[in-house]
Amino acid sequence: MSRVADSTIKGFLYQFNLTLKNLLELPSDKEIQVEGIIEDIDILSNEDITAIQCKYHESQEKFKLSAIYKPVLQMLKNYSLKPDSKIKYILYAFFPSLSEGIYNLTKENLVEMLNTNNLDYICNYIAFIKPCADQEIKTLIEKTNKTIDDKKKIKEYYDKNSIEVSCDLDLFLASKFKFEIGKSYQKVEDEVKQLLINEQFSPDDVKDIFYPNAIQKIAEISTIRVDENRIINKQWLIENLKKTKKTAITRWTKELTDYKNLLKTRRKQLSFNLNENYRKRCFIIDDKGIENFDDNIVIFLKDYTNMYCKKVKLHRPATFCIHNYTKNKVDDLVSRLYAKDVIAENGYKGNLFFKDAFVKEPETKVSENWMQFKLRISNGMEDVYSAINNNKPDDLFVIGSDIPSNLDLKDVNLEILDVKSLSELKYLLKLESEVK
Repeated sequence: MSRVADSTIKGFLYQFNLTLKNLLELPSDKEIQVEGIIEDIDILSNEDITAIQCKYHESQEKFKLSAIYKPVLQMLKNYSLKPDSKIKYILYAFFPSLSEGIYNLTKENLVEMLNTNNLDYICNYIAFIKPCADQEIKTLIEKTNKTIDDKKKIKEYYDKNSIEVSCDLDLFLASKFKFEIGKSYQKVEDEVKQLLINEQFSPDDVKDIFYPNAIQKIAEISTIRVDENRIINKQWLIENLKKTKKTAITRWTKELTDYKNLLKTRRKQLSFNLNENYRKRCFIIDDKGIENFDDNIVIFLKDYTNMYCKKVKLHRPATFCIHNYTKNKVDDLVSRLYAKDVIAENGYKGNLFFKDAFVKEPETKVSENWMQFKLRISNGMEDVYSAINNNKPDDLFVIGSDIPSNLDLKDVNLEILDVKSLSELKYLLKLESEVK
């Protein structure tokens, strides 16, 4: 992962942690809108809104005012458009060179920001803080997709004309805006964990289950498109966490500092059912989310059959549906497995798929320890999911983040493992003793 990508992900996690911190510190009658309409976090109380924008600048050794031009101009734009609204703005940002606490911006600082030469800032923010009277320029400003020539014309207009701001900068600084230098990532995370402990969760369960699941819940809510469905309160979060018994293994919890411990805990949780011999297991795999999937899938499946499909009297074939595979890729996989002495059933007779052929039980010869086939292999087509629904597994493993909508989950033990490598999956399924 590149340094920029890593920094971006940590920035999101910092925001998720700050969201949890604010939520857990609120009284029960107040709500938070995750990914608020105004800022990253909107705290709602009657008609009042506290809009918080969160920034994490771990790698910036020395603070520069230009680092906060954009968030401050965004807030100033919103204030200019709604000067009478009951909104208070907070910029919460971490800079390693600055001490925690309130950083007092001056009116001169705002003027400096308003005099920026950045084309996007001028077109997207300053043009609303300093509204113009020229109809041609107003038309350009209102365009959703501006060309570079559009942006240059807008900038030229503002360079040639002295236009006053439409809002009261002094009032904004005095009573509407606060710039708070935030705590380090680790401090915020530790505070969130302690707040969860204060809600009567045990410290060990907070570390291994409730904290990673809380992060995942905020991440999930942040992607909901309907605004009102992103509004939650502390009671809702606590009640949802109390129902949680499994450690979330996802793209977000993978980035947490104790991810290997989370994998270890999740492995223990899976162990009970994995130790049961006579269970029907089905795996729905999103191959696009897994590194080097095509290169490693045959070895993974062979290792799986050697562990869980080797006892003719006790084991049953496992079903693997690889979501994005074509029939040709499934056929190729079946051939590659055959070359490794692993026989797989794909349900096809000629060019047609037959549900009964796919779900049938294999013939066996106990005295010879022989099983007709040890795996069922297919892709994510509708007929396959229909066959699975009519012959439900005991355990359904979803390897990825999305559960196919046409799967019936009633009376099924669902395990969601959003891993990014088959090595991690092998560790969780006890096929390897360590994660490579």
